[in-house]
Amino acid sequence: MKTILIILALLLTPISIHASDVRSSMHVYYFSATWCGPCFLMKKTFNDPEIRHELRNYAGMLDHPHFYDVDDPVNAPYIEWYKPAALPCVIIVNDEGYEINRVYGYKLPFALKRFLKELPANRIRQ
Repeated sequence: MKTILIILALLLTPISIHASDVRSSMHVYYFSATWCGPCFLMKKTFNDPEIRHELRNYAGMLDHPHFYDVDDPVNAPYIEWYKPAALPCVIIVNDEGYEINRVYGYKLPFALKRFLKELPANRIRQ
């Protein structure tokens, strides 16, 4: 009887999942090119202290994105898989490599910060 009560108590205890727990397995992929002017500016955005802080807020996320130069043949598998249609391109992916969301073009720090804060907690982009 005591065991049944303990099991019931565990089953009925509300479990809260914080959005950062779900987002903890996200990664930022940044596609750019050396000849792309907006890409150069976007790298400055990623060096902004607020952006680095925002990226660190997601447990397990680096405070900088994974950089992929579209002209480097080493990055061809990533370009083939994610198919960035314009540059610069920021893609958020989960640990399995599935895309969560993406954004194109140069973003000022406040706009990129808003994009990161608005990420869906667990929705995969269709």
